Amino acid sequence: MAIAQWADGLATGLCELDCQHKALIKMVNVLNEVLSKNKGKEVITQAASCLLDFFGEHFQNEERIMQESDYPSHKDHKGQHDEFVRELKTLIDEFNNTGDTSLLVNKVQHFIVRWLLDHIVSYDKELADFVHAELGKKVA
Repeated sequence: MAIAQWADGLATGLCELDCQHKALIKMVNVLNEVLSKNKGKEVITQAASCLLDFFGEHFQNEERIMQESDYPSHKDHKGQHDEFVRELKTLIDEFNNTGDTSLLVNKVQHFIVRWLLDHIVSYDKELADFVHAELGKKVA
């Protein structure tokens, strides 16, 4: 069962980011499915690590866009990314140490999904609006 879904209201208008956001939502849903089917610690760890890696890749892309556009809120936005990565790494480490799937299920369903959707709607849309405005100035 999907715990997060793409909706048009999440679109930033930056194709690269929107495609990656859709992929992140799918990956969160896959991790949740692996957890709900109790596929075993190794499979769960692998799925969580893949999610962490893709988040890292996505954040690098966003941060590149911020640098290229001289985005004024770059430091704050990057700080959000860094904090999320720390939280996700801590969560994966806790799971690896305890094997407690109930904790991971709870965090995936509440922390990761909420953070991702809130981040897209607030921080990423603000970035996209800035980039669109800057591109408009360069084209005009």
